[in-house]
Amino acid sequence: DEEEEDLPTLVYSSAAELFSAIRASLKKTAAISRDTTLHSMVQVFRKIIKRYTDTLRNRIPTVKKAGGAPLSEDAIKAACCVVGTAEYCDNTLQELQSAVEGSLEPETLRANASFDPEREAMWDLRTLAVQSLVAALETSLEGAFSRLRNGNWTATAEVGDHSLYVTEMAEVLTSGFASVAPLLSPPFFRFYCDRAAQAVAPRFMRSVYESKKVSESGAQQLLLDAYALKGALLEAPVAATGGAVPASYKRYVQKEMGRAAALLKVLTSNVENPEDVRTLLDSHAGSATPDEIKRLLLLKHA
Repeated sequence: DEEEEDLPTLVYSSAAELFSAIRASLKKTAAISRDTTLHSMVQVFRKIIKRYTDTLRNRIPTVKKAGGAPLSEDAIKAACCVVGTAEYCDNTLQELQSAVEGSLEPETLRANASFDPEREAMWDLRTLAVQSLVAALETSLEGAFSRLRNGNWTATAEVGDHSLYVTEMAEVLTSGFASVAPLLSPPFFRFYCDRAAQAVAPRFMRSVYESKKVSESGAQQLLLDAYALKGALLEAPVAATGGAVPASYKRYVQKEMGRAAALLKVLTSNVENPEDVRTLLDSHAGSATPDEIKRLLLLKHA
């Protein structure tokens, strides 16, 4: 049951047709010759699979992060279909490898009849397609991050609810995760979640560093926003699948947003020099590079 749940959701029908033809050719050739003729046919199979891999690669939508438009529903489906098809091809290549090894004689011919390079290419395809989906999510978040970067963080009178840009981020995350969850197998939805977290969570503090100046009350507001964004990140995959938060994703989000909170607490304090910053971070189980400490102090005194 678990194996069935991990099967790809979307697969181009051309993949099944391709491997059906390859299996038929393998069977006919093996009936005639199990030596060099069959070995030569395997090399032909590899060339055909490479061309098919190139065709799939060309179907992965391109996303422009800077000022680009979000992916359409059809483009998202195409990227997910490439992931599913590459999964199917990888699994089928493993089966085909066993069939070839069982047919080739003598055994010395089997060494150069491996489909490992083709399987690696299918892995690369899946990674590229997921990266395209994550890039689309980043593009959709650009407006909210722009509002974070350009916010007047010296004019915050008092801290109340989280900022509106966080509400926008939460909506984008929820819709983005929900758009791909039904179209990817569970292992690759988890892979998507991990890549999305790695793209979004660190971007919060990078955007803070790009702000002009942050007052103590502004830092308190940003600290509240960081907690709210953490909650939105943890909720998005749950809302998309109705299941639990993927473990590796949860660990990363908690670690990265916890680190962001520790850094923001420097801005809410009255520390004035690098050594005091390091001491304060140690007390909050945080860490910062020398460049980050410099940026924090610049934000306090800009």
